[in-house]
Amino acid sequence: MSALAHGAREPPINEVIGHDWRDACRRADAKRAARRRHESQDVLRLRRLLDDNVSLERAWTEINQRRGDGRPQSTVEALIYELRTHGLIALQHPNCLRRLDDVSTAQLREVLSRLIKLRPKYLVITDDLLLKLGGLL
Repeated sequence: MSALAHGAREPPINEVIGHDWRDACRRADAKRAARRRHESQDVLRLRRLLDDNVSLERAWTEINQRRGDGRPQSTVEALIYELRTHGLIALQHPNCLRRLDDVSTAQLREVLSRLIKLRPKYLVITDDLLLKLGGLL
């Protein structure tokens, strides 16, 4: 028979779990809270859009609405994808040229900045490509 069957009381949860486990949980919770405080506005906005109360239509509209004076952010993402995939040759494609005409100066700077960061990963992002895009500013 077990000790509990003989009338022994169940040990307190503190003894079962142990102080080390509780301290580890508290440290993990504090780390998570610190990461959330430092998340960018874009991440916070996307978290809010993932809420069950937000309709797909509302999320789609907000993600694709114009930012400032330029085109929707999806145009910037398409440009970055096309340029990192095809490099300088992308500038010969009508879709890429149309997108470049549509973006604002601030968005073009964003494209350049992101391509520079992606450069080590994509060999088609060359000096010539970056100089050509910089000339459009």
